[in-house]
Amino acid sequence: RVPVAADSGVGLVPPAVSALFVTGEKDTYGPPETLRRWAASAAPPPEVVIVPAADHFFAGHLDELESAIGSFLAAIPVGAAR
Repeated sequence: RVPVAADSGVGLVPPAVSALFVTGEKDTYGPPETLRRWAASAAPPPEVVIVPAADHFFAGHLDELESAIGSFLAAIPVGAAR
């Protein structure tokens, strides 16, 4: 079962901390517009990255996925999780 695509995020609890959601532009399991709408309702709103032309598995787009995750993690201040 896929919460965002199946239920438009209904019942999916937004994170209470900084979060990153990465989806592909062509992701049928987590459609970008559905994810953006759901993320906009969260506080704080999570960062949403849409990888152009990527599907759910990021086939051929793993470098972009790695870059999005790396950039997000690099922006977290040292010691923030303590």
